[in-house]
Amino acid sequence: MASTTWVHAIWAIVSVVAVAHHAHGQACSASDFEEKMDYHNGQGMGSAPATDAMDCCTQCANATWQAKGCLFWTFLTVSDAGGPPSCWFKTSKSGERANQDATSGAVNPPPPPSPPPSPPAPPPSPPGPPAPGAPGYWCVQNSTCLYGPQPSPKFKGGTEQHCAAICHPSLYMCTGGQCVASPTGGTLQECNAVC
Repeated sequence: MASTTWVHAIWAIVSVVAVAHHAHGQACSASDFEEKMDYHNGQGMGSAPATDAMDCCTQCANATWQAKGCLFWTFLTVSDAGGPPSCWFKTSKSGERANQDATSGAVNPPPPPSPPPSPPAPPPSPPGPPAPGAPGYWCVQNSTCLYGPQPSPKFKGGTEQHCAAICHPSLYMCTGGQCVASPTGGTLQECNAVC
């Protein structure tokens, strides 16, 4: 009786470990095994020695048997011919029949792959010119940024930085940790040195 209790205790530990592996996307979970059940049809895939049902499931889930199409398995503690414990690999669970010496199950599919990361958001568009009649900064005679209503459609500008980029494309000022065009500033090299 003590050895039976010890075997049950070991099986409980194996079951807990197997369930924990299943929770982390493993292919085999002892909680999904069907004890005393033989998936009798479909053993045309072959068999291999196995130590227990978890070993049998793990073998079905390995790359070699997966490449052959193994989806189900039956572990026999005693084979039909009275041989050692063995694992029969199967493509289906058809032919289910009761068998005291059998435990059967399926290989759980792997979790779906994670979706690819979303592409980064596009950079914000530079602000355009203010609405007609609204004040803004306007490049006058390709050298001066003036603030006020747009004098004429031929004058380009909008924000102070946009106007500076048009009027003074080679002058920059450090703003918010970046070198931006500015009507009052220095060269890009000087800006980068301090920014």
